Amino acid sequence: MIHGREKVESVTLKNSKTGEMQSLEMDGVFIAIGYEPAVALAGKIGAEITDEGYIKRDNRHRTTVRGVYSAGDVVGGYKQIVIAAGQGAEAALAIFEDLMNPYWKDKA
Repeated sequence: MIHGREKVESVTLKNSKTGEMQSLEMDGVFIAIGYEPAVALAGKIGAEITDEGYIKRDNRHRTTVRGVYSAGDVVGGYKQIVIAAGQGAEAALAIFEDLMNPYWKDKA
């Protein structure tokens, strides 16, 4: 539970295993959901998953499956919407560039 009138003043936390309640004073709260990356589909299509449970990719967001790109929480790093949105934009640009100049075709 978050407590405070004009701003956050404290939170009460409940240990889901023991039921113990603890109150902590603080000035702010950051709430995250879905912390575990949802990578099952990527694994099913053959994309390599790292030991940490994220989709393996290169610096252009290419996975180990040609034509499949990844961005956001499934690749690790900071789990923030602004980071995911930026990575999505990077991946979209990489896809566009790869369609214009397919890296998988031999250049003669």
